[in-house]
Amino acid sequence: MMVLTADSWGPNSPDAYVSNGLIGFRFPKDPFHEVLGLMSGFTTLREMIQVEALAVLPAPVIDFSIDGETVIPETVSQSYDLSNGEFTTRAVLKTGSKKVDLGYTVYCSRTSPTLLISHITYSGDPCGITVSVSFAPRSGYEYTLGSTKSFEGYGQFDGKCLWTSSDGTNAAGAAFALTGGAEKSADGPMRVTARAEVKEAESEMRLVTSYIPSVMHSEPHNQAQRMIQLSAWKGVDSLREANRESWAGLWESRITVEGATEEWQKALDASFFYLMTSVSPFSPASTAPFALSNADSYEGHFFWDTESFMFLPPLFISPETAKCMLDYRSKRLEAAENNAKINGYLGIQFPWQSGSAGCEVTVPWCSQAGEQHVSLDIAMAFDAYARVTGDAEFTRESVWPVLKGVSQWIESRVTKTSRGYEIHHITGIDEGHDNVNNDSYCNIMAAKVLRSAADLSEILGYGEQPSWREISENMFIPVRPDGVVE
Repeated sequence: MMVLTADSWGPNSPDAYVSNGLIGFRFPKDPFHEVLGLMSGFTTLREMIQVEALAVLPAPVIDFSIDGETVIPETVSQSYDLSNGEFTTRAVLKTGSKKVDLGYTVYCSRTSPTLLISHITYSGDPCGITVSVSFAPRSGYEYTLGSTKSFEGYGQFDGKCLWTSSDGTNAAGAAFALTGGAEKSADGPMRVTARAEVKEAESEMRLVTSYIPSVMHSEPHNQAQRMIQLSAWKGVDSLREANRESWAGLWESRITVEGATEEWQKALDASFFYLMTSVSPFSPASTAPFALSNADSYEGHFFWDTESFMFLPPLFISPETAKCMLDYRSKRLEAAENNAKINGYLGIQFPWQSGSAGCEVTVPWCSQAGEQHVSLDIAMAFDAYARVTGDAEFTRESVWPVLKGVSQWIESRVTKTSRGYEIHHITGIDEGHDNVNNDSYCNIMAAKVLRSAADLSEILGYGEQPSWREISENMFIPVRPDGVVE
């Protein structure tokens, strides 16, 4: 499996994206400072756009000194091992005649999903090295610092904190432990310093940080502390091996294309890696188009991209992950029902951009308010899950309510004309054209949903659905004179 390596950086070089679908981080060329941290379920009201958006986590900030003199690391190279999700920076510390070689490897655990695990290695000229760890958000983002405390003498963690989103609607808890230093002291809330001696042979410190959103726990900072304690019981080496084994299992389903060039296969492998990096069976929400790699693009909202493009590979590779992605929709059906009522329709209408509560969070001035085809896309994802997995319980309890609700919505949404059943005033997948009558994609998808829902109704013993059959068989599809669907 390929290892991506960089030893030069341009002005537009992207920061590396490291994630497990619950927590995600952007590590820049200087991975010790200005790291962007995001977490599924941790949101805020972004002032500029006045809608819900991903909130930014305080991420580890690491400072170094040699023999008491502060030294800024000089990055030499960075590499990303796609076989196991480990991102490694090689750097040097220089002061006077002293030189220390640094290694900094980070990954987000797939088996203990709240954990960001870091390995700091050092070797070089004999000297004393100090490693100071603190936490701060990336510049330009606001947050509110809640209760903080450093704990000395407990042994298994060094500090914990509760951060509140800038609008006060939810929170994130964090706890951390730095191990491996010969001497360690707390310097304040969420800050610890470890001192050690550099030798020619390589030595190592380990930093383990746990992040938990308040949507998953009422006291996320306390639960983060417990996760740090459990990580100490398991051991960092065992956690690392478990993470590698989890990735190895995913790569057993590696997609290859016969006859593809090496360049194309690498692109496919990278796409596979970043997709599986961004989805998780342990997330409280689903996966946005930019996942947890970007705080501003689409603000972490959930679109049709999730069910139409990102859902199918996990469905075949990691069904439990695909199920989690659907659970996000299932648990927000009341919001979809209310959205349908607001628009004057029956059944359920999923929002174009969905937030933590499942309500519409598209910026108010966006012209795509008519992109209602998302309900059709979501319904077909539920249908696909039922067909591929054969999960009878989930089909009855979760798939059927979605197919039924969307079919009721279609039935109230269509207009009967001399040409059949039509859908007016909608934005299709060609976003350059709003307020379209009979977008071919939407009409075809509506017919597919109705057929699947009618079939499932009979399979589950709920009886025939003649009106759904009628509409699906007579849905108007715009066709050109040469027989091509418009």
